[in-house]
Amino acid sequence: MRISSLYIAKHEDYQVLSPHAVRVFSLWILLYWKHQETTRKSINRLMDALEELKQAKRYEQLKIKS
Repeated sequence: MRISSLYIAKHEDYQVLSPHAVRVFSLWILLYWKHQETTRKSINRLMDALEELKQAKRYEQLKIKS
């Protein structure tokens, strides 16, 4: 993941203001990045499973559990 220059600029601004703000902002970025990775992995696993079922023509197993 590439962090945009806007985030870098904000990080530099916070660094001057408060060391605590730097830690919180850095943690926020890491948590957001982790969430995006988890979401992407979940979607990829779901798509792989659906593709396998489609290829095996086991449409009766395509039930979504809520």
